[in-house]
Amino acid sequence: MADLITLSELKPYIKVEASETAFDTLLNAMISEISKLMQNFIGCDVIEATYPSIKVNGSGRSVLDLPNWPITAVSSVKEDEIALIEGTDFEISQHGDYLIRLDGFGGESNWVKGVKNITVSYTAGYSDLPGDLKLACKKQIGHEWKQQSNKEWGETSRSFPDGSVAFTPTSDLLDSVKSICKRYRKVRL
Repeated sequence: MADLITLSELKPYIKVEASETAFDTLLNAMISEISKLMQNFIGCDVIEATYPSIKVNGSGRSVLDLPNWPITAVSSVKEDEIALIEGTDFEISQHGDYLIRLDGFGGESNWVKGVKNITVSYTAGYSDLPGDLKLACKKQIGHEWKQQSNKEWGETSRSFPDGSVAFTPTSDLLDSVKSICKRYRKVRL
């Protein structure tokens, strides 16, 4: 999975000077891990990539679910080794979540049900990552960075003379970050 932000995008957010390089290795590791955590929560790689010859199961319904979205281009689709034509035999759904099977006459049809019987070569993801996802990544890393800087990294709680304070474990996303990520999850049909 690709990183959602760069080191140069992160440093001003966490108030680390661009010229300060002592923490670059750690910060790059945090960027990669938080990017993976967020994309796993969303359910796909969100950075634009091309996926050649992906085999998927025919659903027996009018929609075909592909592993990554939003689908931005389709170079080929074969159903039971028969080449299909975009605009006649299938189309990309309005939001790029699915491929819709067409009957050739302007209506919808069903994909042939089967196991790995459909081969799709396509491009999916964002060529320009939405700003709210970038901000969410920075926010999560900023939270982790603050905990690490305060020697709290990995702690789930700390006791003080005046009471206890609970901290969010570093293995989970902040609620505000989850809220943003939920906007990019696909509703499974």
